[in-house]
Amino acid sequence: MTTATQPQGSKQRLCTVCGIDCTGKPRFKDPQGRYYCEPCQKTAARPAAAAGAAAPPVDDVLPDLAALAAVEKAAQGAVPVVPELQLAPEAPAAPAPKRVRDPRLGPPPKKPAKCKQCGYDLKGLKADKCPECGAKIVAKVKSDELEELSREIARQAYIKPLIYTAIGLGGTAAILAISGVGAREWIGVYVNWLVSIPIGLLAFWICCATFLGYDAPFHLTALRLGGIFAMVGMLNLLLGSIPIIGYGVALITMLGMFMSELEMELGDAVIMAFVNWLVSFFLVIFVVATIMSRF
Repeated sequence: MTTATQPQGSKQRLCTVCGIDCTGKPRFKDPQGRYYCEPCQKTAARPAAAAGAAAPPVDDVLPDLAALAAVEKAAQGAVPVVPELQLAPEAPAAPAPKRVRDPRLGPPPKKPAKCKQCGYDLKGLKADKCPECGAKIVAKVKSDELEELSREIARQAYIKPLIYTAIGLGGTAAILAISGVGAREWIGVYVNWLVSIPIGLLAFWICCATFLGYDAPFHLTALRLGGIFAMVGMLNLLLGSIPIIGYGVALITMLGMFMSELEMELGDAVIMAFVNWLVSFFLVIFVVATIMSRF
């Protein structure tokens, strides 16, 4: 970097910052070949001297002068910046009113716990289709749940007597097979079971008409009585060789099943058993008298 003056007739040396001709005047030249007049160089070096620090070398200062010149030239043709208008913040929107379900519609519907098609666990699932089989999930309302519960209770009301009937008749067949009796005894046992059902229905109708009241369809009552008499007949056949104990166990079983299956109190079950015996007794007398009158 030199400060010597130049001879006349040479090319112009323009200051990069202020643009004056530095030809024949003290000037400075940076490594890139750019010229700076002495006042511009001193202006750039003054802040460092005022802070008490040594003036930076000219090579370090001149690049800053070049940057300053570029900024000044750009500012001459720049469009003035209008400060952005600051609008007042908008007031928060009022929350939407919470929708309240009409209590007359009952509780809101809820999705079933398991898929009806494949049994997949649907707890916590938000989709409307089963991820396992793709079946559509239909939410249930309380009335649907009550209707399904009612159907389940009805199914159990029919299934339970059928199970008792199967156990009683199957046990009776096993006892007859083991005892080795003939076909006449087989027929007699099963005919006695079939006849006991209408006799029990007649006794139940008499009890309902007098003090019980009607609370179940007669076909369901017939199915229940069939299961009760099948179990009692099996116990009579199994314990028939022990007269007192056998008949006592059969009677206790009949009373217990009257209470559980026909939903009776103990006193009503005893009356029902007695009426059933009376009807059977008079029916036997009627049949015997009819047969005797023909001879």
